[in-house]
Amino acid sequence: MAFKPLAKVLHSQWLAEKVLQPWISRDGIILSAHCSCTVGLGESCTHVAATLFMLEANTRLKESKTVTGLSSYWINPSELKKVLPTKVSEIDFTSLKNKKLNLILL
Repeated sequence: MAFKPLAKVLHSQWLAEKVLQPWISRDGIILSAHCSCTVGLGESCTHVAATLFMLEANTRLKESKTVTGLSSYWINPSELKKVLPTKVSEIDFTSLKNKKLNLILL
Protein backbone atom coordinates (compact mmCIF):
# COMPACT_ATOMS: atom_id res chain seq x y z
CA MET A 1 0.00 0.00 0.00
CA ALA A 2 1.39 3.41 -0.96
CA PHE A 3 1.54 6.19 1.58
CA LYS A 4 1.62 9.86 0.80
CA PRO A 5 2.81 12.77 2.99
CA LEU A 6 -0.20 15.03 3.43
CA ALA A 7 1.00 18.02 5.35
CA LYS A 8 3.89 19.79 6.93
CA VAL A 9 3.28 20.16 10.65
CA LEU A 10 5.29 22.22 13.12
CA HIS A 11 6.57 20.73 16.36
CA SER A 12 4.36 21.52 19.33
CA GLN A 13 7.18 22.97 21.44
CA TRP A 14 10.15 23.57 19.11
CA LEU A 15 8.94 25.82 16.31
CA ALA A 16 12.44 26.37 14.93
CA GLU A 17 12.95 22.62 14.32
CA LYS A 18 12.50 20.96 10.92
CA VAL A 19 8.81 20.51 10.00
CA LEU A 20 7.27 17.09 10.42
CA GLN A 21 5.48 15.11 7.71
CA PRO A 22 2.61 12.88 8.80
CA TRP A 23 1.31 10.45 6.17
CA ILE A 24 -1.65 8.11 5.61
CA SER A 25 -2.65 5.85 2.73
CA ARG A 26 -3.58 7.52 -0.58
CA ASP A 27 -7.13 6.18 -0.66
CA GLY A 28 -7.86 7.73 2.72
CA ILE A 29 -8.50 4.48 4.55
CA ILE A 30 -6.67 4.76 7.85
CA LEU A 31 -5.07 1.41 8.57
CA SER A 32 -2.08 3.10 10.09
CA ALA A 33 -0.68 6.60 10.23
CA HIS A 34 2.88 7.67 10.81
CA CYS A 35 4.90 10.82 11.23
CA SER A 36 8.55 11.76 10.92
CA CYS A 37 8.69 12.68 14.63
CA THR A 38 9.99 10.28 17.28
CA VAL A 39 6.54 9.36 18.59
CA GLY A 40 5.06 9.18 15.09
CA LEU A 41 6.81 5.91 14.38
CA GLY A 42 4.57 4.40 17.04
CA GLU A 43 1.42 5.65 15.24
CA SER A 44 0.18 7.85 18.07
CA CYS A 45 1.49 11.40 17.73
CA THR A 46 -0.56 14.58 17.78
CA HIS A 47 0.80 15.59 14.36
CA VAL A 48 -1.09 12.73 12.72
CA ALA A 49 -4.22 13.69 14.66
CA ALA A 50 -3.87 17.33 13.57
CA THR A 51 -3.53 16.25 9.94
CA LEU A 52 -6.62 14.03 10.16
CA PHE A 53 -8.63 16.84 11.77
CA MET A 54 -7.52 19.17 8.96
CA LEU A 55 -8.59 16.62 6.32
CA GLU A 56 -11.99 16.20 7.97
CA ALA A 57 -12.54 19.97 8.15
CA ASN A 58 -11.54 20.45 4.49
CA THR A 59 -13.80 17.61 3.36
CA ARG A 60 -16.79 19.05 5.21
CA LEU A 61 -16.06 22.51 3.83
CA LYS A 62 -15.95 21.21 0.25
CA GLU A 63 -19.24 19.35 0.70
CA SER A 64 -21.09 22.32 2.20
CA LYS A 65 -22.80 24.82 -0.03
CA THR A 66 -22.33 28.53 0.36
CA VAL A 67 -25.10 31.07 0.02
CA THR A 68 -23.74 32.27 -3.31
CA GLY A 69 -23.36 28.68 -4.51
CA LEU A 70 -27.12 28.15 -4.55
CA SER A 71 -29.17 29.61 -7.39
CA SER A 72 -32.05 30.69 -5.14
CA TYR A 73 -29.76 33.01 -3.21
CA TRP A 74 -28.00 34.50 -6.18
CA ILE A 75 -30.49 35.59 -8.82
CA ASN A 76 -28.96 37.11 -11.92
CA PRO A 77 -30.92 39.89 -13.62
CA SER A 78 -32.83 38.63 -16.63
CA GLU A 79 -31.44 41.39 -18.80
CA LEU A 80 -27.91 42.61 -18.28
CA LYS A 81 -26.93 45.91 -19.79
CA LYS A 82 -23.53 46.11 -21.35
CA VAL A 83 -21.40 48.47 -19.30
CA LEU A 84 -19.05 50.47 -21.46
CA PRO A 85 -15.88 52.12 -20.20
CA THR A 86 -16.60 55.73 -19.29
CA LYS A 87 -14.59 58.65 -17.96
CA VAL A 88 -15.09 59.19 -14.24
CA SER A 89 -16.12 62.78 -14.90
CA GLU A 90 -19.06 61.51 -16.98
CA ILE A 91 -20.41 59.04 -14.40
CA ASP A 92 -23.35 60.10 -12.23
CA PHE A 93 -22.71 58.88 -8.68
CA THR A 94 -25.94 60.28 -7.29
CA SER A 95 -27.90 57.72 -5.29
CA LEU A 96 -31.38 56.71 -6.40
CA LYS A 97 -32.81 58.25 -3.23
CA ASN A 98 -31.25 61.65 -4.01
CA LYS A 99 -32.37 61.46 -7.65
CA LYS A 100 -35.98 60.93 -6.51
CA LEU A 101 -35.67 63.78 -4.01
CA ASN A 102 -34.36 66.11 -6.74
CA LEU A 103 -37.31 65.18 -8.98
CA ILE A 104 -39.77 66.07 -6.21
CA LEU A 105 -38.08 69.42 -5.58
CA LEU A 106 -38.17 70.35 -9.26
